Amino acid sequence: MEARAWLDLSGEMAATGLDRRTLHTLVTTYGRVYPRVVELAGKVPGGTERLCPHNADIVAQLHHAVQEELTVSLQDFLLRRTGIGTSRCQGEDCADAIGGRMATLLGWSGRRLDAELEAYHTHVERSRRALA
Repeated sequence: MEARAWLDLSGEMAATGLDRRTLHTLVTTYGRVYPRVVELAGKVPGGTERLCPHNADIVAQLHHAVQEELTVSLQDFLLRRTGIGTSRCQGEDCADAIGGRMATLLGWSGRRLDAELEAYHTHVERSRRALA
């Protein structure tokens, strides 16, 4: 059985400038701790910017994943920490940019970034072949 509660997000929308879809994504992903990510969005540069044009996930989520959830790989972030990797676009149009952000946050070398991107794109190719 699934239960859903109605949550009035109008206050957060007004205070943060985040749209309803983004706030809904944060509430759904983080539950009661979503205010931490909203707060972080106001503190990190570009924290409220979307990571993907097709998904509501924002830059603050990446910072939260790295700082609080010990995310250390691009696949982990895209496939388990957000819905980007399992969405219709599978993050194909934003994985490189997100990888670049992760490289900065985690101090990856160019070689490590290339390996992360190659591993992710290989995963996407395999998943598409499995569905074909």
